[in-house]
Amino acid sequence: MVLSLSKAAREGKVAKTTLQRALENGDISATKSERGRWQIDESELGRWLTSRSTERSEPVFENRSGTPSGTPEKTGDPELEKRDFMIERLELEIEKLEAERDDWKDQAKMLLLNPPSPHPHRPQGIKGFFQRVWGQSGQTGSDGS
Repeated sequence: MVLSLSKAAREGKVAKTTLQRALENGDISATKSERGRWQIDESELGRWLTSRSTERSEPVFENRSGTPSGTPEKTGDPELEKRDFMIERLELEIEKLEAERDDWKDQAKMLLLNPPSPHPHRPQGIKGFFQRVWGQSGQTGSDGS
């Protein structure tokens, strides 16, 4: 199945600019339509995503006992590698959302401690509409007249 640039970006959960840069660098092979739009084969997108995930993965280090720690070894199974890549991306997204949540939380605390004034103060000498029409007080007399 052939995908457009935006559909391929959505399916691969990458930015269109990242995908376009990979196309221009020759990392992904694709063709252009008569209208000059990219046509990316779905299998080619999958190949690029798995190769990209293996390039970005961290090396496996051994601890004192000699057992691997950190990132698990690659099994060569593209589906597992794709899942690992997606898990990594989701973890990064969670970190980003948590940081954003903390920023909103700090802003809410600041607003609770220092609330904005409910009525904007009008500079002296500038009268509102009703003050100009009915005079200084803007109210009728105390006797109701």
